[in-house]
Amino acid sequence: MISPLVMLSTLSGLMLVYVVISWVLPSEGHFLIKALIALLLALASQKYLIYGSMGASFFAPALSEGILFFLEACYGIVIILFAMGLCKDVIALICLAGQKTGFAWHLPFSGSTRLAGALTLASILGFYSAWSAVKVPDVKTVSIEIPDLPPALEGFSVVQLTDLHIGPLLKKAWLGRVVEKTNATLPDAVVITGDFIDGTVDALCDELSPLAGLRAKAGVFACTGNHEYYYDYGAWRTVLENFGITMLHNEHRTITINGAAVVIAGVPDPTEAKMGGESPDPVKAFENAAQGLRILLAHQPRDANENVNADLQLSGHTHGGQMFFMQPFIARFNNGFVAQRYDLKDGGQLYVSHGTGIWNGFSLRLGVASEITRLIFKKAI
Repeated sequence: MISPLVMLSTLSGLMLVYVVISWVLPSEGHFLIKALIALLLALASQKYLIYGSMGASFFAPALSEGILFFLEACYGIVIILFAMGLCKDVIALICLAGQKTGFAWHLPFSGSTRLAGALTLASILGFYSAWSAVKVPDVKTVSIEIPDLPPALEGFSVVQLTDLHIGPLLKKAWLGRVVEKTNATLPDAVVITGDFIDGTVDALCDELSPLAGLRAKAGVFACTGNHEYYYDYGAWRTVLENFGITMLHNEHRTITINGAAVVIAGVPDPTEAKMGGESPDPVKAFENAAQGLRILLAHQPRDANENVNADLQLSGHTHGGQMFFMQPFIARFNNGFVAQRYDLKDGGQLYVSHGTGIWNGFSLRLGVASEITRLIFKKAI
């Protein structure tokens, strides 16, 4: 089986080759200048190997935030050049086809000018993408319309946090600001749909401590993401519950809002089953539940159409696709689900958050803002 490091490095290398062929080689600059540009792009494209060679893991590199930010931004430059190159070359093919039919179509500017312009724009967008990934997100308010919603639940509010990925890049101070913004919305309930961490309890327990400050009228509830299982979830579960978070493992809790019942259930991430544990079981999670509004917490959205009995499923995992031109690709791996709200085949709904934080192994966002999601329930008209 190919290791993730080899796979990611190979894909990055192929992307680099295309960038050099598309942008660098056609330019009219001096050979040494083109070679230097190609070398710098090669270094930027192989950040995973760089992480490992500096005594860190490509998955959770133990480097300073400043170094990580710089390397992520440089990697973003290569990705953006790759996407821009695809667009340029499609236009070039159209121009070529036009020339065959008598039109004088051609790409504007010289190869060197196009390269300079592309490098400038990609550099700006690369660093902007890295900044967008690590900034404290804004609160995003989303209306969820439910048929036959009891009047007592009109305006019921839930704040969803997901994909915090506290670790080498996002730390205690960042999480503290997220908690402050969450509490300021005065939510009825807070839910966290997995991927809290990228590291061990010994390394990150204190970094995650601001979660103990979350405040909601009916409590804080959560399910696991895949990353919890990479770092001894048994130990993390104890820590999270000590922070006052109710972890839902194929089970539910019923809360009462203005006399009306709301059932919040959660399932473990499928990664648990791969490691010999329990599979996600939405039927079991709602077993013997009271009648009322039903909310299911499931980290990954891909099986949402199979998760019956919920009025609303809340998920994360996709990070919204992270960069707008990557959304179709990410959707293909998640049964078409990548971001925002979807109607499901059984009449329920799915909301996939863009994510509150970001995985430090790919810390870039472009056109896909992180979010603290405030869901307001209303009766469908």
